[in-house]
Amino acid sequence: MVRVVLVLFLPLALFAISLQERVAYIIGKQKFAQNRLVINTVFSDSSRFYKEDGSINMLKVVKTLQRLGLIPQSYKEAKAEEIEFLSYSHPLLFFKLALDSLDEAAVFDYTIQAMESDSDGALIRVAFVSSLVPDPVKIMRFLQKNGMKVLTLSHIDGVWRYVVDSSFAFLAAPKLTQSLHFDTIRHPFWIRVEGNRKIVVRAKPKTHWHPKIYIFNANFEPIEVIKKREQMRQIVLRLPKGGYYIKIADTFAISNIQYGIDVFAK
Repeated sequence: MVRVVLVLFLPLALFAISLQERVAYIIGKQKFAQNRLVINTVFSDSSRFYKEDGSINMLKVVKTLQRLGLIPQSYKEAKAEEIEFLSYSHPLLFFKLALDSLDEAAVFDYTIQAMESDSDGALIRVAFVSSLVPDPVKIMRFLQKNGMKVLTLSHIDGVWRYVVDSSFAFLAAPKLTQSLHFDTIRHPFWIRVEGNRKIVVRAKPKTHWHPKIYIFNANFEPIEVIKKREQMRQIVLRLPKGGYYIKIADTFAISNIQYGIDVFAK
């Protein structure tokens, strides 16, 4: 399935179709025809919408279309839509970041229609009903912040489709060098660790911590879950050489660590 979809839509991302054609894929052929004069005028200097490497700056294109009102903020009534993300690397981290980008754009109450990966790539598709347009600028900004490059975007028959290069994807969490200090905590948090084999996680005064820690490797494969029912002041993590993502929470309630956690590299 992933191979079929990539064969159909990678040409849109990789081949030299015009900037105006890409705009038409985003806003639809009818709206493009109705606004052709404005679009041709705004995009007449196409060089402004290309990056130094020769690729189209999709974020700039989408922001311009929003400013022109060609991508609305909402519909007149709720409608059923889908969002599909396609990539050809990093399936585990890709899946997490794709879903996190939906939270960033306030897309809630969705149903996962497909989540697939094979040797050709990965695909995730969600369906939802809303009168709000899933803001492509917020989605693209989030993906770019986490190292994913949006190659192209289309909106065809109610399906928003993002083709992304996730070769250099990473979780944009604070990176531990010597120490990190979290003074006010409202939800579980992530940190990045590279080359630190001994990590000390310590509760601040007034924090009643029952450690719950998830450890993932650099490819976002789960390595270990540490879950303690007793209150502890600190816990020491010993890690093999490599890069890791660590999620820190509390076994019972996040309010137990609301007064803070310190993390040290030893």
